[in-house]
Amino acid sequence: MLRVWRRLAPSSGCPRPTYRGLRSTPVVMVEGHQCHRVAHAHRRQLLGRRFKASSPNGRFTDGAAALHDQPLHRIEVHGKYLFYFFGTDPKDPIVLHFHFGMSGAFRTTALPGPEPTATTRLQLLDQEAGTVSHLSAMTVLHGSRDLYDAKRSKLGPDPLREDADEELVWSTVSTSKKSIGLLLMDQSVVAGIGNIYRAEILYKAGVHPEQPGNTLSVEAFQRLWRHSVLLLQRGFATGSILTVDEGEAPSLGPAWARRYIYNQARCGRCGGRVATWDMAGRTVYACARCQPLQAGTELAEGRRAAVAAAAPAREFLSHCAPEDPAALGSPKKMTVAGLRAALGALGADTAGRKAALAARLAERRALGFVEAAPGGVKREDGAQVPPQAADLAVPSPPAPAASPAPGKAPGKQRGAFPGPRLPAMPPPVTPGIAALLDTPIKLGELGRRRRSRPVASAQEALLEKLEAGEGLGVEHVALEDDATEALKARASVGDPARRPRRTAGRARPGPGA
Repeated sequence: MLRVWRRLAPSSGCPRPTYRGLRSTPVVMVEGHQCHRVAHAHRRQLLGRRFKASSPNGRFTDGAAALHDQPLHRIEVHGKYLFYFFGTDPKDPIVLHFHFGMSGAFRTTALPGPEPTATTRLQLLDQEAGTVSHLSAMTVLHGSRDLYDAKRSKLGPDPLREDADEELVWSTVSTSKKSIGLLLMDQSVVAGIGNIYRAEILYKAGVHPEQPGNTLSVEAFQRLWRHSVLLLQRGFATGSILTVDEGEAPSLGPAWARRYIYNQARCGRCGGRVATWDMAGRTVYACARCQPLQAGTELAEGRRAAVAAAAPAREFLSHCAPEDPAALGSPKKMTVAGLRAALGALGADTAGRKAALAARLAERRALGFVEAAPGGVKREDGAQVPPQAADLAVPSPPAPAASPAPGKAPGKQRGAFPGPRLPAMPPPVTPGIAALLDTPIKLGELGRRRRSRPVASAQEALLEKLEAGEGLGVEHVALEDDATEALKARASVGDPARRPRRTAGRARPGPGA
């Protein structure tokens, strides 16, 4: 049976949905790739259908009355904003607009379906097809075509739309004194990018988050746009925020199996410390070596102060993009249960609070103790240490590294860093999802199953997360159906150490970025 790591909500009171047999992490705002996945599924399931529309919680009564018995004939997505067009006249539609926010979902199930909840603002019942859909969202509006035009006019190009205009983004960025990190999160500049994607896109492009937009070179901007398109496309196809490239994942190690820099204490490429600071209320991440500010860059006073206050990234049990602590090997990212299990395996004291447990485990690992063994603890050098002497033992010094064979270059050594790792002038990319729908992608990551379909189903995407050991709070997944509900119902809460987890050398899915 699949086992899901139990994660509890923080004391901040973040909303947290509950499922049968499963306790989930607090959700975060649904990002652009997940909105496009909802639209993609509904274009196949709901387009052309008529519905008995109602508002179970009474907060969308007028809108439901307007949509009742009207055919759904068009679905559009711009970043995190969705628009469903109803009516018999395409020139004069009734437009349903919604934004999921922090805890929204759009669930389509077979009749009789689940009971509506207190947050279900719209129910679409299709007796003929035998389905019922429940929409819960932060914003739910209805109106004429003018509603769509007004909302769309305030949004920047969406990398997952075929009509995305790279030049329009460049015209805004190249004339702005704002930091590029702020611009990427501004939905009026580019639509659909959230905080995790911002960190990963900037890192892969080798651009410092505080670099003013009007100081970016054309080449740097092209790298940013390229990674924005390819990473969001990968997220759309797989249903997960996966940013590490397949060819690089094995060399980085398990700590960087899914993402490069978000919630990392060190850079997987150069070994340098990752710095974090506040940017408009959100945490921004950067590696000074891999993402240097351009020489001669002058920052505004407020931004200089923010960078000056930057601190080394503090690893945490993320409720936004959690990783597998067993794979990461970082005591700070482990739960109390996980810490006690690890200490117990080392024959160490398991009593105390989390901070003490983490310090104790870090100390023992620093001494080279890696596993329990009969009669004591084994060190990385293979020596056996009796349990009673383990706390005082010091590992033998490491053997000198062997010289490389003639004609072979020495292996990679972290810390020997020649400079920022920037790619050559990138080839152009095609925004949108049309090409993905025509070309199946490699996805051996979906559990132990392979498929030829270009886009993972909601069930496949959920299964990949569970088998990778990733909590459901990594990203807000708004697409729900019978299959995902059944999978959640079968999942049970278990010991973190028994969760399936991804190995470091497994291939990355999706198009390269």
